[in-house]
Amino acid sequence: AMKAYLPNPIDNLQQWKKIVRPSKADHKLFQKLIEAGKYIKIYEDKKNAMTAKELCFEMEFEGYRTLAINRTLESSNFFKSIYNPKLHDLILQFAFHGEFWKLSFRSDKAEVDCSVLAEKYSGGGHQKAASTTIRELPNEILERIYDNG
Repeated sequence: AMKAYLPNPIDNLQQWKKIVRPSKADHKLFQKLIEAGKYIKIYEDKKNAMTAKELCFEMEFEGYRTLAINRTLESSNFFKSIYNPKLHDLILQFAFHGEFWKLSFRSDKAEVDCSVLAEKYSGGGHQKAASTTIRELPNEILERIYDNG
């Protein structure tokens, strides 16, 4: 609800200050935003679940059981309805950005270091999340896409 009401904190700094530190008069607005946010969250969760079910696929990538999607910039919440830590070691997002491919890796498993995966492809990050940009997709991804095309 905050993003819908005041999308850019820099442009709306005074309004954001009222929300973060509400006066008694502003408190009602704050409560309305909290209530609206609950319904927005329910909507987003349902939409994410439907989209993830439709677009995500399983594959092996770099030896890991991977849940993948040809789409970038999704938060970890996007995958929560289909990600299963018993079945998946890694989440891989990839998409073409005009001249290059963006690959993003996420994992909560101690035995998976996303930064090592990203470094292999000249990228970086940390153990639980990392990314890289490359000119050509790795063969594992290409084979999975074209084998099930």
